[in-house]
Amino acid sequence: MSNPNAPRAERLLDTETTAFRLGIHKRTLFRHRHELIAKGLKRVRVGQKVCFTESSVTQLIHRAVERDEPLY
Repeated sequence: MSNPNAPRAERLLDTETTAFRLGIHKRTLFRHRHELIAKGLKRVRVGQKVCFTESSVTQLIHRAVERDEPLY
């Protein structure tokens, strides 16, 4: 039986999915990653693979829309 109060696991998105969700090319994601991370994008390394938390991608998009500003 699962505990309803247990924290939910954070979904991780690969670079292709993250770039798609942000509406940019994968190379653009890598080129501007430092700016995006400074604005709240959270990066996680899984072995040698780089992933991003789904919640941080969603928050980054919402913040850009609310403030009417570009992502990077």
